[in-house]
Amino acid sequence: MKVRIAKSSDLTQIVEIFNQAIINGGANAFTNTVTPEERKNWFDSHQDPNFILICEIEEIIVAWCSITPYRQGRLALSKTAEISYYVHQDYIGKGIGKYIVKETILLAKSKGFKNLIAIMLDTNEASKNLLLKFEFQIWGHLPKIAEFPDYTCGQYYIGKNLTI
Repeated sequence: MKVRIAKSSDLTQIVEIFNQAIINGGANAFTNTVTPEERKNWFDSHQDPNFILICEIEEIIVAWCSITPYRQGRLALSKTAEISYYVHQDYIGKGIGKYIVKETILLAKSKGFKNLIAIMLDTNEASKNLLLKFEFQIWGHLPKIAEFPDYTCGQYYIGKNLTI
């Protein structure tokens, strides 16, 4: 298992994993799958110091984690980023999420980020619990903000100060 910075040729596999999360539900607020073409601008915005880290096994991407500008353009927030991660459905529960989050935190810190924020649905207990193991804290909760056809749920802001 190795991690590396994503290349543009990885976008199709990144989107495949992202779409699995959309189809399976509960991991993000998207309700329709996306195409690589629709995610190209998002991918292109993840250049240094922002990034997408991928985890691969035998050249197959099994997870990815992104560091995205938080409130881009607001210079007072330029050392804060949003962390998002997704694991291929065939590799969930094998420690890969923990591995890529750990590596992403280390790389984000080395690039000068001081705070990481995860914005996630409050139904995503597995992701919340993983981040809490890395000493993230619940910094906020927006109740009943995400409306899906079958249910409504809230959204957490879970953060970590990397300077402590």
